[in-house]
Amino acid sequence: MNKGRINRRKASIKLAKVAVRTADQRRDWFFKRAHALCDHYDLIAVEDLNLRGMQQLWGRKVSDYGFGEFVLILAWVCLKRGVAFQKVGRFYASSKTCNACGVVNAGLRLSDRFWRCGCGASHDRDQNAAMNIRDRALSLWLGNGRPGLSAAVAA
Repeated sequence: MNKGRINRRKASIKLAKVAVRTADQRRDWFFKRAHALCDHYDLIAVEDLNLRGMQQLWGRKVSDYGFGEFVLILAWVCLKRGVAFQKVGRFYASSKTCNACGVVNAGLRLSDRFWRCGCGASHDRDQNAAMNIRDRALSLWLGNGRPGLSAAVAA
């Protein structure tokens, strides 16, 4: 197709409409998911990720997922609905820290999906990180001064 032709313009307009529709559907899903999470939880914790660094490492697909937009919408809905929203710092070693004993496994690589701590606890990397983020967010939210431990564990 030649650049100045009518069919090219028509195709360009169709493509733009599809992109707008996709963005609207994604945004609508983000709001629905955020409201559903706020209905079920009093505290919502997220890890503060370096999305620009991830984009440089893995390319444009990181921004296509819309995680940054979802976090902004989630924070706004939490504020509006009175639900606590807590970000956990990006430098907290959530997946390398044993949630049972608190020891940091410095030798853990990104490719290691499962690992065993010296205390005998066996961990799935993602589940362990989720529990550590939860505990860290609870300690930050409650302000008990013991990072990484929830109030129930600290008591």
